[in-house]
Amino acid sequence: MHGYGYGYRGWYPWYTRDKPYYRPTIKKFTQPGELTHIDLWGPYDVQSIHGNSYFLLMIDDASRFIAVDFLKAKSQAVQKIKDQMTYLSVRDKTPCTIRMDRGTEFVNNKLKTWCHFVKVQGP
Repeated sequence: MHGYGYGYRGWYPWYTRDKPYYRPTIKKFTQPGELTHIDLWGPYDVQSIHGNSYFLLMIDDASRFIAVDFLKAKSQAVQKIKDQMTYLSVRDKTPCTIRMDRGTEFVNNKLKTWCHFVKVQGP
């Protein structure tokens, strides 16, 4: 069934039920740290007991290891991503690529400059 359908953000003419709306990854990442999927959630209506309104989800593509960081503001996301990639590097993993949506918390000069400096494909 092609045509209009209900997606998670509303009605889209390209949404289909028998085909995924995303393009599958051609290259298979088999080593932990090669590809990390990142998403930022929030703000939530109710803050945590520590005052956090956001959380940053990072999933390793090969091992499916999940790391979650809690944030008080969106602006903390870039530093948490840098910390996670450094964490992987110190443990003999080679961070090559980070995949994320095109949100403003990710697509900014601080993260682009850092990714270029450490040779990680990013935003």
